[in-house]
Amino acid sequence: MQNAGLAASLAATRFVQYPLATIPGVVFSVRHNISGTVLANIFAQTAGRKRG
Repeated sequence: MQNAGLAASLAATRFVQYPLATIPGVVFSVRHNISGTVLANIFAQTAGRKRG
């Protein structure tokens, strides 16, 4: 799924008997936010080197 929040929400509502079903969506969301921030910082640093 493209939206990890939606995945976690659907897992929580559709798989009530399996509370651990929400974990993949939550883990992906956290990993995606961290890796996106790191990658954006790398791109910003390399763009600054090319201009300067």
